[in-house]
Amino acid sequence: MATTLMSVCECGLPYQIYVPKVTLYEWGLMGETGGDIEHFQEIDRKEMEDGEFAMAKSLAEVFGFQFMDSREVEKYSCPHCQRETRLFNVLKKLKSQAAGV
Repeated sequence: MATTLMSVCECGLPYQIYVPKVTLYEWGLMGETGGDIEHFQEIDRKEMEDGEFAMAKSLAEVFGFQFMDSREVEKYSCPHCQRETRLFNVLKKLKSQAAGV
């Protein structure tokens, strides 16, 4: 399944962010999965071919989320409040929340 993360801007606009597994691996956010970079690149390629990315994007739109593709943007501006956010900061925050920090 394509990896998407949810984030909410300070103004309340929800985002669904697609993050390839290879990016999570490169940033040290995959934990102890036992894979290497080629393994995650192959998984990402297969997810694209199987339409999982397109499905994730469609679902985000259905539920009213702003969809972001992390392969295309490293930072983005909220269309409502213009607040600029770096994707890596969102991932760090989510990782901290998952760890209970």
